[in-house]
Amino acid sequence: MPLNFKTNRKQFISQVAMLAAGLTVMPKSLLRAATPLDDRDFTMNECAIIDMHCHPSMKMFLWGKKFWNAHWSVGKGDNLFPMQENERQFSFGNVRGIMAAHYLLEAATEREWHTLKALYPILKVIPFLGLNEKIEHEDPTNFDQVMKMITILEGQMDEENKRNTGITYKIAKNFAEYEAALDDVSGKTIAIAHAIEGGHALGRDLPISHERQQKMAAAGAKRQRMFVPHLSPGDPWDPYITNLLKFHEKGVCLMTLSHFFRNDLVYPVDGISPDAKKTPGMAWEYTPDQDRELTVIGEKVVEKMLEIGMVVDLTHTAPMARHQVFLLNREVTKKRMDKGKNPRPVVFTHTGAQQIYEYYDQGHYPFYKAYCASDEEIALIEECNGVIGVIAEDFWLTGADANLKKEFRPAQFRDGISYIIQTMKYINSKTEKKRFDNIGIGTDFDGLADNPKDLYKNKQIKDLIDAMKRDPELNIEGEDFISKITYKNAKRVLKDGWG
Repeated sequence: MPLNFKTNRKQFISQVAMLAAGLTVMPKSLLRAATPLDDRDFTMNECAIIDMHCHPSMKMFLWGKKFWNAHWSVGKGDNLFPMQENERQFSFGNVRGIMAAHYLLEAATEREWHTLKALYPILKVIPFLGLNEKIEHEDPTNFDQVMKMITILEGQMDEENKRNTGITYKIAKNFAEYEAALDDVSGKTIAIAHAIEGGHALGRDLPISHERQQKMAAAGAKRQRMFVPHLSPGDPWDPYITNLLKFHEKGVCLMTLSHFFRNDLVYPVDGISPDAKKTPGMAWEYTPDQDRELTVIGEKVVEKMLEIGMVVDLTHTAPMARHQVFLLNREVTKKRMDKGKNPRPVVFTHTGAQQIYEYYDQGHYPFYKAYCASDEEIALIEECNGVIGVIAEDFWLTGADANLKKEFRPAQFRDGISYIIQTMKYINSKTEKKRFDNIGIGTDFDGLADNPKDLYKNKQIKDLIDAMKRDPELNIEGEDFISKITYKNAKRVLKDGWG
């Protein structure tokens, strides 16, 4: 029986326990590899996307999943265990490149997700899972954990290339390599760039105590940065900058500053929908009084990212910090343009638009809209030639989904493609040029996102592309609006922002 992740806590605990027991005794023969593809079966869609945000390494790292194996039970919803991004799904030719987001599960989940708090002691004693090494250490070795995740993805892509499926997966170390993979004349190469989700990947040298957090809250947003812990002799951001440079050398093109919990760089907004919080037992909710600027460390990290060429992703980040990043980048842009260089693009890789959210949500969950881009932020993204990647998750598009049955009609929010296109057109309407230059796609596949019924796997991306082609506002003869959205804008971001 497939796991139901929209159930009550008692059932969820029971199902996870059954899954763990089953995996312990499951014959390896059941974990069979899919039949290798014939290269004659592969054709790249002319509008194939660059996915600005997906997580192929996450379940490889957490559950030992293999890219080439057949994966059952993938469907709409958060797909906690089955892998959405695999050999078969890439074989449909709807993805030409990805930014592979490496996310290390934050240690705060053990303290603040009450259902999982009960499960972790059980799961941690299962030897083959090795969860002690897969959940954030909450210290400087976070960096090593993420590097291991990167190594796992690279190793599996090497193995996949040896299978001679007709598709080559190229992990690029810089934009030149990424562009070469995209432009491969055979049309059978998929470009991969490493990305990081969450500044905690740089490490936590001294976790902020509860007492210190209380002092920061009492001090207010303007003074809270003085309470950042002094982590080592000299400047406190030194170890973070060191690790940032190591990631950059490894080929990391982009970093999302925040995620579900505070890190030493920045504070978050809500990144989990109200119904999805019920599964892990998460009680915290973002409210405007929790809005904060970047910490001193965060400010220095952002400055270094803009200097060396690592794209800053504002998804999950508190609004005041987002505004601060735009201001920092404006100063960098002035200096770059004096030298004849293009601005550094800033992005949201997987989000929606606040006005569309408010239209459908009707005030049920008003503070969750902070996850989405405001009209002002859309203008600031356009100013720096950035891109907003539209997410494949109904709640962040509309403030509603099929699981919130008391507030909304479920049937209205089972599908997502129409809301994605509506969001794209709204974002474009708030730009000055109105040329669809600042829109992309970030699916969040394999990132535990609650993907809709009509878009939870790469095969269905063709349905999104076809729907865009049917839209008279997007498909205008002589214009390349659709190809801009699907891959050209994301490619421009990497050209100007990476290296």
